Amino acid sequence: MSANGPCRPSRLTWKPMKKAGIRLQPGPKTASGACCTTRGRKKKIQERPLADYLDHENKEVVLHHIRDFISVNTSAIHQALPFYVLKELGLVAGMHTAKEYSMGMTLQFTDLPSLKSESAIRQSVGFLRTAKHVIKDGKDQMAPLIESDENRELFQKLAQAISNIPGTATMAIAEK
Repeated sequence: MSANGPCRPSRLTWKPMKKAGIRLQPGPKTASGACCTTRGRKKKIQERPLADYLDHENKEVVLHHIRDFISVNTSAIHQALPFYVLKELGLVAGMHTAKEYSMGMTLQFTDLPSLKSESAIRQSVGFLRTAKHVIKDGKDQMAPLIESDENRELFQKLAQAISNIPGTATMAIAEK
C-alpha cells in the first residue's frame, strides 16, 4: 500500500509501433510465376519439392534412388548426403542453400515416415562440413564429417547409382 492508497497499475494503452524501415521489395519471378519477397538483403527461399530443382531427363528415377537411399539410411546426417551428391553431379538448378534442400526433401517425400524433420536435415547439411574426430582411411583423425569412411562409402554408392541412370553426364566421381 502506498501513501495514496492501494497500489494499482496505471492504465496502459497499446500503441502499435511503426515498422523500422523494413520494406517488402519484389524479388525475381520464380518458375511458377510467383514473386519472392525480400526483407532488406535477405531473400525468402522458394518452398518447392526436390523434383523442381532437378536438372535431369529422368527426374523420377533420380528421385527413386534418393527415396531408396533415405529409406534405408535414416539418420539426419545420411539424409543430408544427397545434397552433396546432387551438387557434385551437377543435377540441381536453383538450389543454393541447405534450407532449400531440406524443404525440398520434406515437400517431396511427405509419405516417408523415416524422413527426419526439415530442421534436422538442414542442420546436418552444414554439420557434414564441420571438422570432427572421424575414422578416415582406417585412422581416427580430425576431418570434415563427410570425409569419414562410412559417409564416403555411402556418398559414392548413391553417386554411382545416380550416375548410372541414362541421361546423366558421365563423369568421374571425385573421391570425397
